[in-house]
Amino acid sequence: MFHHILLPLDLVPPDEDDLRRVLDLARQNDARVTLFHVVETIGGAELEDHEMRAFYDRLEERARKTLGAITEKCLEQGADCRLEVVVGHRVAEILRRAGDGVIDLIVMPSRPIRDLDAETWPTISFQISMAAPAPVLLLR
Repeated sequence: MFHHILLPLDLVPPDEDDLRRVLDLARQNDARVTLFHVVETIGGAELEDHEMRAFYDRLEERARKTLGAITEKCLEQGADCRLEVVVGHRVAEILRRAGDGVIDLIVMPSRPIRDLDAETWPTISFQISMAAPAPVLLLR
């Protein structure tokens, strides 16, 4: 049913149970898993600026190193897995990647909202679930 699963990640390692569920789902469907990380840009910072580009390059390299261990773990468990790191705005980049016509499913962790204030609502997972061009599976 699913051929390509997108798993957006931040730099915090995913919950072991969440990762196991995604890999089980991928194995059951003989699907590829793309671990996807977005280095969030600072509002108004132009990527064409040499100093800013160097700054984002360092952040991108750090993300690749940090998430590379998770990618290796997935590969060791027999998953068809790869890592993509991009620079941009998280929600926009996740939606852009999911809209390429290849992604069948987006899997995201969903944390309970403690306080409904402007800083936590709406969450990234909520925004993605409302606007995604593919089905979204929210894990708790």
